[in-house]
Amino acid sequence: MSKEQFDGISARILELPADKAMALQYTFTATAVEVTPNASGRVMIPQTMRDYAEIEGDALVIGMNKRIEIWSGKKFEQFMDSQKDVIAEALTMLRL
Repeated sequence: MSKEQFDGISARILELPADKAMALQYTFTATAVEVTPNASGRVMIPQTMRDYAEIEGDALVIGMNKRIEIWSGKKFEQFMDSQKDVIAEALTMLRL
């Protein structure tokens, strides 16, 4: 996300009750890493984040409207398998 988006979310976190703000600061703020694209527009995913996401080798980049998500292919496949019922229900709700 952009620095502006990050700063906006960080400010909103500070408005929460202290216990909830602290929990989110540990998971959102403390784990954040600023990256800069290289001349080709690519960014390196820090090893700590690669380890957390269990990314070995290539990463899967998924467009999600106003953000992107970066997944291990294996983890994404497992997630999508776990969402089959939710997807079917959502498609029914949309009448698709």
